[in-house]
Amino acid sequence: MYTWEDLALAEKATGEAKQRLPTQIKSWYNKWIDPVFEANAETWQTQISDMIGKHLMHATGEENTLALVTAFYDLNASKFASISREGFIACAGEIMVRELASWLEALPSGEAAYYRQLPAPQQEAFRICRSLALRELEMTGTPIFFLGSHELAKRITISDREAFRILNKSPFLKRVEKGKPWQRGTKPQASSWQWIYPLEAAAKNSTGKPACPF
Repeated sequence: MYTWEDLALAEKATGEAKQRLPTQIKSWYNKWIDPVFEANAETWQTQISDMIGKHLMHATGEENTLALVTAFYDLNASKFASISREGFIACAGEIMVRELASWLEALPSGEAAYYRQLPAPQQEAFRICRSLALRELEMTGTPIFFLGSHELAKRITISDREAFRILNKSPFLKRVEKGKPWQRGTKPQASSWQWIYPLEAAAKNSTGKPACPF
């Protein structure tokens, strides 16, 4: 049974662990994980599966996905005391492989065949853009979404230049409106893109809107 002192120490340890997180990982953690998941040592594998399969693999690349899952462990170390950190991370890696395979199997055959031919960064961009487009299709009826090359670069850990090239040369995207850089007195705006592969079947089979705000 926990005492008040135990709880205070655990809270202090969590605060210190959060301070050690890279700024971007901390920001994504606060947006995508903290509002959705409460650590539970009895269901941690299911939690990781949901975290990756329903959220992170649609929002960011594999490197950041593992960093965020690791942060989930580190920020809840007192609750996961019976599970080794190494085992937790290794299991997350296995789950990520399984969830990616399951997602790919569910894709329409044309999209799946195209996806398999892409190099890793473009596969990650494909997943993110497709998920953003599907989310907008479900919410607005149109698969048009906003995404800047700088934001994509952060999500899949590549250079801004490479992200710009992926977005502007991808055959599965059409730019609807060019973004606007920051200027004094006006807010910057990311470019808007339209997904040009058919998403209607995916929308019909969807179980609902993503729970975390991409």
